[in-house]
Amino acid sequence: MATMLVGGAIVNALAFTGSGYLFKMLDKNGYQTEMKRHDLAQEQLQSASAAWAEHRKQTIDFVNLQIKKENQAAIDFRSADNALLLYNEIHPTNKVEIRKKPQLRDFYTPSKEMKNYEYLWIILGMSGFGLLAYKYSGY
Repeated sequence: MATMLVGGAIVNALAFTGSGYLFKMLDKNGYQTEMKRHDLAQEQLQSASAAWAEHRKQTIDFVNLQIKKENQAAIDFRSADNALLLYNEIHPTNKVEIRKKPQLRDFYTPSKEMKNYEYLWIILGMSGFGLLAYKYSGY
């Protein structure tokens, strides 16, 4: 499982950097604009993630305090999200806001050109890898 996770992250990183390289070489002006958009989205994601984490911590602290006050601490929660959902079920008049964790796609969507270069990079990379595998496999 961890190997697949790491492998997926490496493939994603290579696909983005490789397609970025193709984009840079073939479309000089669009690449700078695309990278500025991507970098700005990364900054917005970091800021939103920090705000989300702080809000989540405060919400969990609030729920824990309420549970202690009401002597319901005997309930075993498997996760913080489960605890928040159950709290909202128990207290419909005093619901706690459960925010969605921010992700890069909330702030940035690659341009059509960037996506096309990603596909081209993946196709070329897979073809090259297949050719090398065929060559060295002995068939």
